[in-house]
Amino acid sequence: MSEGYVKFLCEQVSGVPIPPIGFDSINLLRTKLWDMGVIGEREGVGFGNISVRLGDYVLITGSRTGKVRIADIKDYALILDWDLRRFWVRSLGMVPASSESFTHLSVYSARPGVMMVVHLHWPSLWTWARNRLPGTPAWAEFGSVELANEVFKLVVELNRDWGVIGMWGHQDGLLFWARDYMSVWRLVEAFSKMIT
Repeated sequence: MSEGYVKFLCEQVSGVPIPPIGFDSINLLRTKLWDMGVIGEREGVGFGNISVRLGDYVLITGSRTGKVRIADIKDYALILDWDLRRFWVRSLGMVPASSESFTHLSVYSARPGVMMVVHLHWPSLWTWARNRLPGTPAWAEFGSVELANEVFKLVVELNRDWGVIGMWGHQDGLLFWARDYMSVWRLVEAFSKMIT
């Protein structure tokens, strides 16, 4: 199985990140997405995640936390530093940073105004979006440096602080990003209405 595990080098510092201002709102959004079934766990493999930019750092849901409906700060990792060329992150937390950390970090690197990224697994929207939304090439697989590079290029090309793209080499995977959690939620709601 190529999905569900961390492919990059993760230097993990043990400890619980301090909850940022607004953590309850961010975590509420994660719970809403979990209730929609676009973040979660199937057959022991977690899918989907959420992150927020905190100055020079990024708070992201940890690897293997998809089974948890209402996450706690201990279910998050604080990414302190990263290097795409080395495919390496250093994080603080009781869990490793999400296996899809670099797709999030690519968006933040491409657009300094983006404050939140959400990676969802939404089969019906992914199928609907295939010929309607921009997306990464099918050869750019889950959690790979190639996917991270393609996300970066696409977000630079789109040149805006909000958006949705498909990851065509990552079954059912979609990325949403915006300046704040309410804007991300509005995007999710808008796309939900399109496919119902």
